[in-house]
Amino acid sequence: MRLKKMIFLTGVILMSFCFMGIALAENMDEGVTITPSAGRMWFDSDYHLQDNTQIGIAISNNITKNWTLEGGLNFINSSATETMFGAKEDTKVYFYHIDGLYHFLPEQQFVPFLAAGIGGLAFDRDDVGLDNDYAVNYGAGFKIFPVDRLALRGDLRHVISLGEDSSGDNETYMSYIASLGIAYQFGGVKATPPDGDADGDGVPDSRDKCPNTPAGAIVNSSGCVPDSDGDGVIDALDKCPDTPNGIKVDASGCPLDSDGDGVADYLDKCPDTPMGTPVDASGCPIIGDQDNDGVKDDVDQCPDTPVGATVTVNGCWVVKDLLFDTAKSTIKPKSKAGLDALVAILQKNPNMMLEIQGHTDNVGSLKYNEGLSISRAKAVYDYLVAEGIAAKRMKTAGYAFTKPATSNDTPEGRSLNRRVELHPTK
Repeated sequence: MRLKKMIFLTGVILMSFCFMGIALAENMDEGVTITPSAGRMWFDSDYHLQDNTQIGIAISNNITKNWTLEGGLNFINSSATETMFGAKEDTKVYFYHIDGLYHFLPEQQFVPFLAAGIGGLAFDRDDVGLDNDYAVNYGAGFKIFPVDRLALRGDLRHVISLGEDSSGDNETYMSYIASLGIAYQFGGVKATPPDGDADGDGVPDSRDKCPNTPAGAIVNSSGCVPDSDGDGVIDALDKCPDTPNGIKVDASGCPLDSDGDGVADYLDKCPDTPMGTPVDASGCPIIGDQDNDGVKDDVDQCPDTPVGATVTVNGCWVVKDLLFDTAKSTIKPKSKAGLDALVAILQKNPNMMLEIQGHTDNVGSLKYNEGLSISRAKAVYDYLVAEGIAAKRMKTAGYAFTKPATSNDTPEGRSLNRRVELHPTK
């Protein structure tokens, strides 16, 4: 009997190893498994029963990936080997049991386990009826997973049962049962494989969004080299680490500056400024005021006005408060302060040559106003000579209403156009 048993178990093991290496699976946590099986039962000789083939079914719940609780039922259609209980009869044997299984290497393809449990052997004998012996069992087995969720399972159990012999005395019986079955797992949680760190940055591959980070690089929790402003250039290379979100940047992480004026495109209101042109904070060319008269050079019609001169909106030098009545060239007393300021400027600039220009509004003919404008220029000339300014430094000219400072359509505009301008000539 023992030789037959060893031959059978050796066959089971050889068949099992034929399946190894086909695919990688595992004993899943929290899964439910159903295992139909077949094998053989070897009865204690004192049972006087024929050893025979058995079939079984087991249902188990994987409490964890290591521990399983299982209920099983095996059926053996046997017969008595000699007269027992007064008759020689066919005997149906039911081995029912609840077991605990502990799996070693549950995440591998080949999963060995130990098992132990309690239950009983029920004997249904012809003409005698049902008899029951309590039993405990222990043993070992293995599962081989050729594919996910499906396993080839082998078991060998030592069944120790307690019953009565033919004389009614208690007796302990030692039997063995071996099984080979197909186990199928429903549900369950597949164990997460060991997490590697291929680029050695300290972030497991399962969470590493940048799996090819260079060795030694400092990374964030996602395994990527930090890019604080999100511009696509890592902080270690970003020369402009505070670029606003969504702004296009160059390879150094700085906002694009297409015209090279030092003002980023997203702030540049004049994006086509010629190279080398000084610009303001908005990227537009800086318009200077070379004579510092308060009028920008792009609108200054008189760019050489001396310091301290009173100018028009066009940047041209005029005598402050020197206004004339219509058709008059008479200097009014209230104009004296402006004329004295003019004298002071000329005294500070002794080499300055000056053209005194008279202007009029458009009331009257051109010829008339030409004469009037010359008279107004001459009135200022005479005042300056009287104050000690050399006559050779000055000349006069009259332009009538050909060069208005403002519109002649209103009384106020015509008043401003009745004026004298001063233009340095050297």
